[in-house]
Amino acid sequence: MSRGLSTDIKNVLASNKFNLAVLIKFQFNTNYYYTNSYKTITFDSNNYISGGIILDLAEIKEEAPINTGMINVTLTNASTTILTDLLTYGHIDKSVSIYFAFLNDNSTVIDSPVLIFSGTTSQMKIAESASSATIVLGIGNHWARLRSLNGRNLTQSSQSRYFTGDTIFNFRPQVDKPIIWGVGVDADVMGAEGGGRSRDSMSRGGR
Repeated sequence: MSRGLSTDIKNVLASNKFNLAVLIKFQFNTNYYYTNSYKTITFDSNNYISGGIILDLAEIKEEAPINTGMINVTLTNASTTILTDLLTYGHIDKSVSIYFAFLNDNSTVIDSPVLIFSGTTSQMKIAESASSATIVLGIGNHWARLRSLNGRNLTQSSQSRYFTGDTIFNFRPQVDKPIIWGVGVDADVMGAEGGGRSRDSMSRGGR
């Protein structure tokens, strides 16, 4: 596919003499920038760090039908910072952008990297060992949002997740109970505390 590519990149593709690097921007609670190149690549004022973080990237396909496509990105040697970020602030609906950077013989980026996939995270698997951690992130394209269920469940467990200590939904079973005013013990209490005058006597002669 060559739509939207600059003339320089089209010429490089036609020559078949280039190196390819993958750049991935993860927009978690903090932004992270990584590349599978052997050296750090600067793009859009951000340094995409090389360090063997990107272990695997699933094949990205362009298809004519509109569908909720998903790919997996596998990170290895992931730092404690990334893992803590995902576990603390959640991994759902975090933006991820994947670029291809075409490099010349001097490993200099030709023109600008090309955005090939953009989506949000919907799945995460973690495998840890004594020395490293591997994270597999499932990333769906923007059409995946059409199948997502927005909002939250009106349950105490859901409320506690976002508002610690709020117990409002513990009283949910009482919402449909009828409320009866002015009968029963209330009249007796008012008569005792009001100097012997009951609610009925107040309504008749206390005006």
